[in-house]
Amino acid sequence: MKKYKNLLTEFVNKSPYQSRDLKKIILFGLISYNHDKGTNLDFLRVVVEIKNRKVHKNWCGGQAYLNSRSIVLELPRQYEDEKKTIKSIVQTIWHELYHCRGFNHGEFIYYEHPKVDESLRLRYKAVPKKREKKKTNNSKLENLLKRQKSWFTKKKRAETMLRKIAKSIKYYKNKMENKIK
Repeated sequence: MKKYKNLLTEFVNKSPYQSRDLKKIILFGLISYNHDKGTNLDFLRVVVEIKNRKVHKNWCGGQAYLNSRSIVLELPRQYEDEKKTIKSIVQTIWHELYHCRGFNHGEFIYYEHPKVDESLRLRYKAVPKKREKKKTNNSKLENLLKRQKSWFTKKKRAETMLRKIAKSIKYYKNKMENKIK
């Protein structure tokens, strides 16, 4: 399996499934395809996207240009049967790899269904917890009082700064007068 990890040079996961699981399934598809059909691919770019399919929840699709090194896999947002979905992903990888080798739909003999490794899993990503908003009673009066306090603070800082600047001006005026004399 390590031998084939170099094939997957770029992997983009835009799906709700865990990238680790998807990479294992894709590598399994590459390995099983290479053992049966042989390929001269030296690298492969895979993008996994989501397609909303209401009818076929285990359906997977894909896109690949002829003689290309890039595959786009389209997976369902939810699946009914994990093993059927994994099998469908592997079949789609095989199908798109035929296109990467330069075959059109009528030119390749449709493959037998690959035997899927039972250890492969397809799990969802952990959903981040939503932060709860702080419950505060924001009445207009409370907001106005906060703003007033903020402006008083700003005013006090400004007055302090003006006093410091006035002292600096006085200092430099005295220094300049002493130099002139």
